[in-house]
Parts: sequence; C-alpha cells; structure tokens
Amino acid sequence: MRPERIITFDAVWGLKKVFYHIERFRLPIPVSLSELLIVVLFEMFFLFMSQFAVIAAIPFVFRYALIPFGAAWLLSRVDLEGRPPYQYFWSSLTFALSHKLWSRGVPIPPITEEATYHLTKMVGGIKHYATDTDTD
Repeated sequence: MRPERIITFDAVWGLKKVFYHIERFRLPIPVSLSELLIVVLFEMFFLFMSQFAVIAAIPFVFRYALIPFGAAWLLSRVDLEGRPPYQYFWSSLTFALSHKLWSRGVPIPPITEEATYHLTKMVGGIKHYATDTDTD
C-alpha cells in the first residue's frame, strides 16, 4: 500500500484509520478503528453479562472470540442509509427516546386545558368601489 499525499489538512479527516500493528504484534489483516471499537464493546458486554445464566451458557470460544469478531466483520461491511451501523443505531435510539413535540428547540408542554376561540364578525364588509356600496 502506497502512502497517500495530503494536500490540505481537511483531507486528513477523510483518511481511513487502520491499525497494522498493536505494539510489536503484527496483525494478520488490517483492522479499522470502528472494527476495533466493536470488538472491545462486545468483549466488555460479554465480560459484564457473564454472571447471568443465559450469557454464561454460551461456550467460551463463541462468547469471547467468534461473536465479537464476527459482529465486527459484519458491521464493518454494512452501511445503513449510507451511515455506519453504530451511528444509525445511536440516532434511532435518540429519536425513539426524544421528545417529539418541539418549538424553537424547546419541548412543548402538554396542553392541560382546552382553548376556546371566539369568531369575530368583520365590521363594514367589503367595499365595492364600482358601485360605492358595502356588503357583509
């Protein structure tokens, strides 16, 4: 892989962040930052949830190797609506938990009393300039 030439500083943010080594250990395949994050999150989930019987029933190799690495591989190759999966799931969760009625960035409080509207009659009507008469 050839090094890329960076012309502007904005081009740095478009580069894919990939790990080829971790300390002195050379990885067999390059691992992106999002794949590494997914593996770590799954490992932490299984580590903390292993005290429950449902999670503890999963064999050790599946729980700490196949499921996290398989999920990282699968989720790194899927784009949901053109976004990474973690961003899609996060925005879906915030939408589901957010307040749905907003006005100028502030939640609208629920209406406690029913508003009454009084219709008013126009006084004077419309003037017809051709005949100089008023109509209601």
